[in-house]
Amino acid sequence: MPNHYRDLPAFPMTERNDDGSHHFSHPGLTAREHAAITLRVPDSGQEWLDDMIREARRWDAAQAAMQGILASPDGGENTPESLARCAVADTDALFAALKAEG
Repeated sequence: MPNHYRDLPAFPMTERNDDGSHHFSHPGLTAREHAAITLRVPDSGQEWLDDMIREARRWDAAQAAMQGILASPDGGENTPESLARCAVADTDALFAALKAEG
């Protein structure tokens, strides 16, 4: 698919003109922005949106790490705060290692 398709509008809002025709009142998301959000890939072309996607991915990974910690035999013996710190630290280490590998 040519790259120009990724900049087409997704979910534009239209309004009816007095003559019955329609015009875009708001362009909506670009197809690229919509795909980035849906696929959770920080490649929307909007730095603020990519930052939000990265942060959401970080929290999802921390949640998965927390579940893994709690599933371990000694996971239930820690305080919620220490479990959360451990899950976030594990997640940050994972993302750092992935970034280092390129």
